[in-house]
Amino acid sequence: YWLNGSYVGAGPGAWSYWRGERRRNRLHPAAYADEVLSGRLPVDRREPVDPDLERRETMILGLRLTEGVDCRRFAARFGVTPDEAFPAEVDALVREGWLVREDGRLRLSRRAVPVANSVLERFV
Repeated sequence: YWLNGSYVGAGPGAWSYWRGERRRNRLHPAAYADEVLSGRLPVDRREPVDPDLERRETMILGLRLTEGVDCRRFAARFGVTPDEAFPAEVDALVREGWLVREDGRLRLSRRAVPVANSVLERFV
């Protein structure tokens, strides 16, 4: 989940992500059970996730990790580095001291951790 990869949500109301689409299971337990027992996927909502949104969510989730975003992994996945995908945002956040470049990664600085939501908002 935190690396913004594929995941399966099990149970009523759970979300899954697979191949560029987010899916929500039926909310009501009885409706969920009916679908499963009938051999059907219990999905009641689907949302496509375009590449730009996927890059943004990968930055937001990755920066919540202590180790931050691995720039090489990001480039291998998206064909661009975080600096290329978000030049203005990354440059400003590094210059202002909210992000730190370290060992091929971007991570939140110590002072950014308590206000992480405000910092990550720049990628929304």
